[in-house]
Amino acid sequence: MIRENLKRLLVVNQDIEVCNFVKMFFEQRGFQVYRAHDIREAIQIAQAETPEVILLDVPSHLLEEAMTSLPKITDIVPESKVLITATVHDDVSIMRAKSLGAARLISKPLVLEDLEEAIIRCSNEA
Repeated sequence: MIRENLKRLLVVNQDIEVCNFVKMFFEQRGFQVYRAHDIREAIQIAQAETPEVILLDVPSHLLEEAMTSLPKITDIVPESKVLITATVHDDVSIMRAKSLGAARLISKPLVLEDLEEAIIRCSNEA
């Protein structure tokens, strides 16, 4: 049963097991979690569900595609905060992601507590 007061989180990750883990983790923390396995599916779900936070995991070989998709996502759901997780450690990529609409780019490897804090903070700002 979906309760109206739950914060909505859209998890975008190609790995089904990771999606399932993140879904379970954040549902236990009071989120309604939606899953998508690519950017096209994420855009469709974002339009329908308007999540407060979109967690977009980006494999390094798809970083450019994700960067070019960010404006599409933020145009469709401007009220959603987009967090990107990627293997990126340079300031240029981080600044580019933010200039294209990302609320935050979190470098991998991830620390689960840091991810949780970032998602909660962004959901409260939305």
